Amino acid sequence: MLVKIRHLSVALKHAQYLKDDTLTGNKDSNVVANQFDNNINGNTGFNTVIFAGQAAQYQITNENGAVKVQDLQDDRDGMNTLVDIEKLQFSDSTIEVASL
Repeated sequence: MLVKIRHLSVALKHAQYLKDDTLTGNKDSNVVANQFDNNINGNTGFNTVIFAGQAAQYQITNENGAVKVQDLQDDRDGMNTLVDIEKLQFSDSTIEVASL
């Protein structure tokens, strides 16, 4: 199941059953992480990946332009490898990828 919601010209992809994702087009997009290990590639818009937990509950690394976000809690958000994503949103904070 893939749900797309547009609000204020920002697309939201709810990724409950999604495995790997490449965003297309140029609109700003939000992707909700799921329990799978995913590769998420952004488009030319401003892209945000939304995680369920607090930032301290994840290991975040930047390896040669790919940001890896590993959920330290089992069965929640898995390991996500992100390319061309501008922002990471957690339940308690938001991190600009450029600051990593």
